[in-house]
Amino acid sequence: MRKLPHSVVVLTTTQQPTSSAPQPIRRGMTLSSFTTLTLTPNPIVTFNIRRPSLTLSALRSSPSHRFNIQVLNANPLGAQIADAFTRGNKDGDPFQALMQRQADSLEIVEQEGEGLIFRSEGVKRTLGCKILGQGKGFVDVGDHVVVMAEVVDIYEPFGDAGMDNGSQGVRGLAYVDGGYI
Repeated sequence: MRKLPHSVVVLTTTQQPTSSAPQPIRRGMTLSSFTTLTLTPNPIVTFNIRRPSLTLSALRSSPSHRFNIQVLNANPLGAQIADAFTRGNKDGDPFQALMQRQADSLEIVEQEGEGLIFRSEGVKRTLGCKILGQGKGFVDVGDHVVVMAEVVDIYEPFGDAGMDNGSQGVRGLAYVDGGYI
């Protein structure tokens, strides 16, 4: 499977406050299993997450069941964003590390209870998603969980469809044989 290209996106969400963490905690992860399940009657996407995962825990415990998918551009900034979230959330704050690396070219917009939007030339679009209801959105398979969600919003990278972030004609980021393309 190493020789087969996979799309690369970053999932972002927030974990709800608890008694030990009174502020929401930002969570994120790079996904290479993201794909469209169906477009009709509503767009449904799917991906899988290996257990255990702090991001999966945040998705399961979210009252709104909302999260965002950063669809990345196939450029150095897109690859940096993807790389920042490949190590999970346990080794420090990947959001802070990314902001330090891309201080002049990245803005992270927080949406209460819904996830985060990245504004960067490394991001093609942000998809606002909601996990399918009544337990249909999570399927346990071995040591992974398959997640299914409806795309309910599409956000432009700079908040205005009239602004060009340079992504017109740029492919989405993919991963193959140990590298981004």
